[in-house]
Amino acid sequence: TTNPDTVAEEGETIEMEWYIHPDTQEGGKQFHTYSNDRELTVMGLFGVFVVEPRGSNYYEPLGTGPATEATSGWQVMIDNGDGPDFREFVLIYHEVGDEAFRPVNKHGDFLPQRDPLTDAYRPGARALNYRSEPFGINNMHVQHEYFGFEDESMAYSSYTFGDAAPTIPRSYLGDPAKFRVVHGGSEVFHSHHPHGGAIRWQRSPRATQMPVWSTGQNGPVKYPVIRTKSDRVDVEAIGPSEALDLETECGSGLCQWLAGDFLFHCHVAHHYVAGMWGYWRVYNTMQVPGVQNDVMAPLRELPDRLGRIHKPVTSDQLVGKTVSWFGKQFTIVGKGKSDWKADPAVVTIKDWVEMQLANQGKPGHTDDEAGQMKAYDATVMDWVWDGSKAMSEKEATLGTNPKYRPEWQGYKAGERRAIWFEPSTGKVAWPWLTPHFGKRVPFSNDHNPAPWLEMIRLNSDGTRSVEPAKAGENGPWSLCPDRAGSQDYKVHFIKLPIELSAAQGKEPAIVDPNGLLYVVHEEE
Repeated sequence: TTNPDTVAEEGETIEMEWYIHPDTQEGGKQFHTYSNDRELTVMGLFGVFVVEPRGSNYYEPLGTGPATEATSGWQVMIDNGDGPDFREFVLIYHEVGDEAFRPVNKHGDFLPQRDPLTDAYRPGARALNYRSEPFGINNMHVQHEYFGFEDESMAYSSYTFGDAAPTIPRSYLGDPAKFRVVHGGSEVFHSHHPHGGAIRWQRSPRATQMPVWSTGQNGPVKYPVIRTKSDRVDVEAIGPSEALDLETECGSGLCQWLAGDFLFHCHVAHHYVAGMWGYWRVYNTMQVPGVQNDVMAPLRELPDRLGRIHKPVTSDQLVGKTVSWFGKQFTIVGKGKSDWKADPAVVTIKDWVEMQLANQGKPGHTDDEAGQMKAYDATVMDWVWDGSKAMSEKEATLGTNPKYRPEWQGYKAGERRAIWFEPSTGKVAWPWLTPHFGKRVPFSNDHNPAPWLEMIRLNSDGTRSVEPAKAGENGPWSLCPDRAGSQDYKVHFIKLPIELSAAQGKEPAIVDPNGLLYVVHEEE
């Protein structure tokens, strides 16, 4: 640097001031050293300065009771002086060292330059907020070590491996949220890409005064604004020292108001397989001690949304209650037969719950925990009824999951726990599964493509259908509004053996004799 006043010698502290002009755009600003900047930046000497709306106050999101003031952190609640309060998440994409650097593990051994299980380059060296979760040398390697097999298709699964080590933004349904996406590295470009169906944001959020980022505070937005002055995007490339401000349309849960985990990663395949990924978790019930759905810290509500989120209840506590979906009501009863044509509809507790959870059954047709795991059977899940109370599958006892222990949530290994539900809507509380290390996650009920949003799928006689829900069948939570048009496509298939894995040494090839290839008829 040419300015010696900005150089901090060893053990020295220098205070700097930055004038924020009244017209400065809110958002993240990356900073790093200008002394040996390339070498020090790639080793993690960088940060983010965030400019907030005028008049804002900053509060800690984690904990219980009244919110305390925050001075720093990648996740903060902003008491917004100019509009609705919002959650702010700072995501820093970066490498661990330059492309020639070799990270080491906890034993001091070099990590491989090429992951032997996934072929990803520099596993563990693609990171978010100083954390990385490589598919192969981390999760799949440990899965193979304990159980003798590895499954890359489950690499993103919290059920199979526990919650990911990288950043997990957390919020409640309807919370407005803003992401400050920053590139902290020095030489490799990345591509921020969240998943979630309706997820999108304006490329230039200040180009319009339309507050599309906060329109989902009170429920699903079925008819969002069509035209805005800025393009809407769902992926953006980011280079060294760049910063982007993402104001997700409709807020937490997106415009369809969905509780769930919304995956995000660098869209360069080798980067996310090497560990550059995380997810945004959106809850529909309060996360306070005693009723938390995961092992993370308790989460406060936004200051201007206090009281909107409720503690969960067990399914037997729903009996006799009338739940409401933004005007569409259902009365839940303990016995009898469901009457979907009544006003409000009368639904037995077993019909209500079974629509939402995975199909009941024992994976591999066995009670043995190891047998269920090795059966690799995702068609059913071993949850049971205790009267009118839905009880989960047994907590895992096999393996040593480094990221989950049943006792951390007050459960016992080998025993079942009650499944929780949101009391005003009757929807299952997310996440409703706990990790089962190495086990394949079950399919949704009858392969429902939208099990949380569109649990109701009925035939004309009131029996359950295996077809996707009809337009408007789930009220405002329906993916397609009432009277929406539809288009049918004819699909042809051929049956033929498909080789899944080539022969290796004395091991024969793995072949699926019942393989199917599909093609849309009009494209044949």
